[in-house]
Amino acid sequence: MPQAVILDLDSTLLDAYGRQEGRAFNFHYQSNGYHPLVCYDGMTGDLIKIQLRDGTQYSYTGVVDFLQPVLGEYLHDYPEIPILLRGDSGFSTPDLYKQCEENGTSYVIRLKENVFFL
Repeated sequence: MPQAVILDLDSTLLDAYGRQEGRAFNFHYQSNGYHPLVCYDGMTGDLIKIQLRDGTQYSYTGVVDFLQPVLGEYLHDYPEIPILLRGDSGFSTPDLYKQCEENGTSYVIRLKENVFFL
């Protein structure tokens, strides 16, 4: 049994060509495609869950609903094992922080550096 569970949360662009339903332009990536949510096991790199979304979605859009079944399963099956959620600045939303805190899940969200001029 693992000493801890690390969940890596991410989103990525899946390029699409043609006129597929849900294919859209993503301004961040400057490309057409889909922008799925992805959750990996941070220890093994194994895929835990993926959810296809259209290309216009921002990283954190729908993340709470996406993550709740994953957290619920780990909390139910392994209540004694601590869970850590990792994500980048695209997931810096109070709703995700609240979800983690209500479920007793630790989290680390990497924020972008602000350039400060004096």
